[in-house]
Order: sequence, then structure tokens, then C-alpha cells
Amino acid sequence: MKKTTQLFIVLILLISIHHELQAGKKRNYSVSEISPQLLIKANSVMRYYKETVERTSLKSSITKTVYAVTVLNAAGKDAGYFIQPYFKYSHVGNITATIFDKNGKKIKKVAGEDIMDIATDLTTSLYSDSRAKLIIPEYYDYPFTMEYSFAITNKSSLNIDSWQVYPRTNMSIESEDFFMITPDDNPELGVYYYMNDSTLNLDIQHIDGETIYHLHVENLPPVRSEEFSENLSDCTPVVHFAPVSFSIAGFKGSNKSWIDYGNFICDLNEGRAILPEQTVNIVKAIAESFNDEHKVVDSLYKYMQAKVRYVSVQKGLGGWQPFEAKMVDEYSYGDCKALTNYMKSLLLAANIDAKYTLVKAGQNASKVVADFPSNQFNHAILCVPLNGDTVWLECTNQHIPSGYLGSFTDDRNVLVVEKDNSKLVRTPALDKSVNARIRIVETTLTSDGDCIINLKAYNRGVFYDRNYHLFSETRTNQKKSLLEQLYFSTINLKDFSFSEKFDPVLQINVNISLAVPHYATHSGNRLFFTPYLFSKETSYKLKHQERKTPIIIRRKKSFTDTIVFHLPKGYVTGKLPPVKECSSKFGTYTAVFMKEKNKLTYIRHLVTSKGVFPVSDYSEFVGFYDKIRKYDQTKVVLMNVSQ
Repeated sequence: MKKTTQLFIVLILLISIHHELQAGKKRNYSVSEISPQLLIKANSVMRYYKETVERTSLKSSITKTVYAVTVLNAAGKDAGYFIQPYFKYSHVGNITATIFDKNGKKIKKVAGEDIMDIATDLTTSLYSDSRAKLIIPEYYDYPFTMEYSFAITNKSSLNIDSWQVYPRTNMSIESEDFFMITPDDNPELGVYYYMNDSTLNLDIQHIDGETIYHLHVENLPPVRSEEFSENLSDCTPVVHFAPVSFSIAGFKGSNKSWIDYGNFICDLNEGRAILPEQTVNIVKAIAESFNDEHKVVDSLYKYMQAKVRYVSVQKGLGGWQPFEAKMVDEYSYGDCKALTNYMKSLLLAANIDAKYTLVKAGQNASKVVADFPSNQFNHAILCVPLNGDTVWLECTNQHIPSGYLGSFTDDRNVLVVEKDNSKLVRTPALDKSVNARIRIVETTLTSDGDCIINLKAYNRGVFYDRNYHLFSETRTNQKKSLLEQLYFSTINLKDFSFSEKFDPVLQINVNISLAVPHYATHSGNRLFFTPYLFSKETSYKLKHQERKTPIIIRRKKSFTDTIVFHLPKGYVTGKLPPVKECSSKFGTYTAVFMKEKNKLTYIRHLVTSKGVFPVSDYSEFVGFYDKIRKYDQTKVVLMNVSQ
């Protein structure tokens, strides 16, 4: 009896959901129906969201979605856009879009010709079938509501939608439902799931030979973006799904373990590491020139960098499978997968083993869930295990030295792929001894308050990463980039140059000559100025507000500035400020003022800590940076004693 009742309830639920999906236009979209609590600090409201994913075979699935978003103001305009990516193995259809005014009255239905079909990779992509359906509603009478419905037919089951409760910040949630349906008669069509939030309730029912996974949330206030926090997908509720088994373009795989998923990658790469005989002979000649494997790796890496260039390939199976090494060798280009496979092939020809490696790249990329084997990666690099050392190679960059992983791929879990032995390992982190910015400045201060500045900057680690693009920029764009980094309201950039140093650490040196008029201000026979020339640059202006998420400081960094002011003739310093110091669990700061004849020297040193700190530390965290900002703005007075 209990089972029959349970079945009846679930069937009623499914029928009601079906009718909602088919008759969403009958819902009341009046803004007055939204709970006042959901409007507080919100730019948009998800009025309802219903998504149903059904696995129909090993290589296909169907997703049907209906949702409505109320856009409250101009800041939430983007929430009303519709953008749905697709590629060769998927199709987006049955798209409808309707605009409702603030009273819930239907304004118009978006016409088919207003549904754009755009390419999504317009930069370095040579081959791409990555596209998206896009709707930008031309309606600006806030608030208003957009209702969308669409269906996706997937001809690949490698990826299954995750359900992210909050699609964006400053959006409150009125009602959301997610359904996953899998057949019970074929275990391979089952799914694994991972929830990052224990408060989510995943209801699992077995009905008429199907397993139905259901998630529901309602009446959730918005989350706001917070500085020094995790990605939205890491700090808000998300449920990840992955197929037990999957198929794409005839290649079958499994997510049972990282070994199984790695074997799928091995199958994709099988037979694609063959080089032309001429190239093999070149490799052997290079390898025979050295007795040290490290030097062989370094030399072949430089050979690869000089020969090939990076292009994006997102066409068909190219989103997962690399070009053959002989094709890269012939045409001298490839994407991350192709170039990594090519470098692996070069090393193989030199009898050096290397492991194709998958990584979730990006300076602030979301975390790879270690105990949830699945396709969580977007980039490939190479792992070269040598005796007593492991060399990591980023194969898409023609500029960096071998062994260097920057902020794009450092300090994270990666999948080192090997037949029947794939495993997660962690890439090395850039530490504070590497993440350093050192600036030495000679400044001539005139009696008019102008500054003539010669600046030398030494950028390492993440600071190198932020600047190495300058080598490939035009002179005009280089100048524009430097001006954006200097933060002076008025500036005359006279000259600049760049150089690079690889040993003992990777470093970009920047030399700049510039003039800043009226940097110091006059008052009678006195000049007032701030010795820290860059006071507008590094002082975080954190908000004194309630903190919701832990404080994340991703990297240790070191900042050192030595600024020497040559004083104008006839001027002397007044009483100098005392040493400024502050220290906390978040870092240490010192600023020292010294005078010598007609010179004033200012030395500033800041070291920031790496770590995850609880919400309860936020007040102390804000106080630490408030002190730094205050100390950075300390002024010095010069007196004209010649008058």
C-alpha cells in the first residue's frame, strides 16, 4: 500500500511538472507576486526553472528546459539574455522566448529571426563548430520578465549537465526543479552524482523501470560577489552528474574510476604519436648532443616552440582528440591537445617517457572534484618524470622556458594519463619567493612639484604571467598597457623597454621613463607629497559589511618598492613619519622613511599569506588592508629654506 501511494504521489508530481512545462504562460509573472525578501539586494529573480535530462542510449540524451527570469534593473540585464552553446554532437531546438511586463502582461513573443546563431570561438580557433543560440531582448522598461523554453538533443553522452542552483550573483531563486531520468534495464546508462552542499535534498525514486533523480529549491535570497572568495560554483550549491558509461564518435568510455576515464583518453590518443622519419632523425641528433636528460628535454622543448604555434581546435572530435603528431609536424600548428601530444612524440623519439596530462586551467578556475571521476578538464599539458625530478611542460606557449607552470595551471589537481594507471597528482605551486615584484625608482622632484621618474621593475611568478604578453604586443598597445598599470591622473610616458631573464627564476624587467606634473602640492614655502608613488595601485578598498563566504588568498606574494627622491635645491625635509608596520595572519607590511642630504628614500615591503580563513576573520582582514591603505597615503613635507 505504501509503495502504491508513493508511486501515485510521484506520478502526480510528474504530471504537474509536465503541465507547467507546457503551460508556463499561465503563470503569474507580476513583480508584485515576488516575496519582498527575494528583492533585497537582487538584480534579478529566477521565477521558476524546470530542467529534465533523460538518457536514451549510451551515446544520446534529451534535455528539456523551461525557465523564467524577472530582470529588476539595468544591472541585471544580462540575466535576461538567452545563450545556449552547442556543437557537432548536439542540437538546440524548439526555442521559444516571451517578454512580460512588470504586471505579468505578455508584451510579445520573440520572433525566430531574432534568435541569433553565433560562433563562440572568434580568437585563435582555426577549426571550430562550437556555436550558440543567442537572444538579447530589446526591452528596457524595468522590471520585466523573460520566459524561455528549449530542447537539446545530444549525440554524445560524455558530458551531462550539472545543476547549479545560482546561475549568477545577485539573483534570488523563487523556484527551481531538476530531474534526471535513467533506464533501469541498462546499468551503463546510469549516472554518478556529487553534491557539494549537504543541505541539498536529492530525491531518488524507481518507477516503471526508470530511476528519477529530483532536486528542488525555493525562496533563496541572492548571493553577492565577494572579493577574495571562491568561484560561484565552488561556494554555492551544485550537483554534478556523470554517466556511468558513455560514447562519442565510436569511442566508448567509463567514469567508474580515474583509471577508466584515463583509459578512454588513451584510446582517443592511440596511434597518434607517430612522427615522420626525418623529424625522428632530427630528434635523435639533438638527444645525442647531451648526456643529461634534463638538457635533452629543454632542447626538444625549444625545438617544439620554434617550430609550431597554437591554434584552437573545437571541431567534431577535435574538442577531445589531438591531431596526429605527423600532421602537427607538417603544418606547424595545433591546439593544446595536439601540441602536447606532439611534444610527447618528440620525447618518445628520444627514448624519454612523458605523460599526457589533463588540467582545469585558469588563474581562478573551479576545483577538480577529486573523488568524482569525470570530464572536468579544459586543457592539456605534459608531465615528464625524470630521475629525482618531474618536469612540467606547457606546450601552447612559445615564450616560456621548460619546467615553468604559471598561474594558468599551477597548484591544482591534474590527471596524469597512462594506460591502466591514470591518477590525479598536484602541480607545483608558485610560492612567495617566486611571486615577487621588485621596483626601484629614481625620482627627481622639482620646485614646481613635478616628478621626473626612472622606474625599473622586476616581475616574477604571477607578475611575470601578467606581463609576458607585452613581448607580442605592438608598441602602441605596450604603451597603453603600461599606462593602465601606473595609475597617475596625468602622465607623460617618455620611453620604455622590456627584457627577460630566465635564471635563476623567470623574470621580466621593465624600464620606464616618465614625468608626472604637479605630483607635489604647494602651500606657501612648503611642498607636500606622498612618497609611495603607487598608493592608488595596491590598496584594496574592502567593504565593511557582513561576510558570507570564507576568505581565499590563493597565493603568497611579495612586493618591494624602493623609491629615492632627489629633492629640489633649497628644500629640506621636515620631521619624517615613523616606521609604519602592521602584521597579521594575512601578511606583513613595513614602510621606512630615510633622509640623506638632498635625498629622501622610501622603502615599502609587503608580503601576503596564502590560505583559507573563516568568515569570522573578515573584520580583521579588512582592518589589515585599511591600515596598509592609510600608511600608503602617508605624506611628507618639504620646506624651502633658501627663501
